[in-house]
Order: sequence, then structure tokens, then C-alpha cells
Amino acid sequence: MERRSMLVYVVVVVCNLIVIPTCCHCHYYSKSLPYTPAEKVTELHFFFHDTINGENPSAIKVAHPSFPTAFNDTPGPFGSPSIFVINDLVTAGPEKTSQVTSS
Repeated sequence: MERRSMLVYVVVVVCNLIVIPTCCHCHYYSKSLPYTPAEKVTELHFFFHDTINGENPSAIKVAHPSFPTAFNDTPGPFGSPSIFVINDLVTAGPEKTSQVTSS
């Protein structure tokens, strides 16, 4: 009888050692992953149109360097490191007749 009770005791202990650790770590829900939304990329293209000379120019040089630079001999209005003030129409397309987005 004593051997039998000892055997039952050992079987109960072994079953507890197997069953209890597995039940303590089991969960109903799986691990949740953080929500990462799809990256949205917006590409904007704007065009501004300069009128450099004529009756109503939209770009006027207001300052230029008083010291000689390598760019001073460059032809064209935007070739030198000068400061210009511009008042251009910003359009949605490269043509001047495109939809105006700002003035």
C-alpha cells in the first residue's frame, strides 16, 4: 500500500511539473504587432514664370556683391550671386496658361 501511494504521489508531482508550466504561459490572444500605416508620398510640382525684361518685369535685381567674384562675368540675370525680388505666378503646369495656384 505504501508503494502504491508513493507511486501515485510521484505520478501527481510529475503531471503537475508537466501541466502547470504549460498552462501558466498559454494565452488566448497572440502577440499583438504595432500598427504601421502605409507610407503616403505626395509629389507636388509647381512652376513659376519670370518676366525679366519688358514693361512689367516680375524679377528685379535689388542687390549685388561689391567685391569681384567668379560669377560676376557670367552672362544672364541669375548668373551672379545677387539678390532678386520676384513676384511670379505659380502655376500647376509649365505653360503660362496653366491653372494658377497662387499669385
